[in-house]
Amino acid sequence: MKKEGSEGFNFPQGRVQASQSTRTAVEDLLTGQDIYTIGNAPTGHAPQGGDTVFFHRVEYLGNMSEPDLNLEGIQDYKWLTKEELVSEVETPWKNVIRDMC
Repeated sequence: MKKEGSEGFNFPQGRVQASQSTRTAVEDLLTGQDIYTIGNAPTGHAPQGGDTVFFHRVEYLGNMSEPDLNLEGIQDYKWLTKEELVSEVETPWKNVIRDMC
């Protein structure tokens, strides 16, 4: 997704509540999307400041022509194949994504 005022694309992000699994947090973040969250465990992680960012693989099932991202300030979005993702994503996530795909 691309936020207003941003030059590049990034992943949807949100915090995981203490009562949630990371899978549930992903599904809550992408509510209303025609997706399938693959597995219960993250497929990768990377440090960001004092936090850890976890990555989950999500398959877009493609039954929606115009996804409603439910995220304020989103200017554009892309659904990418694994190959496209590695070439499109910016550093610092590029190495993490390459290892996951």
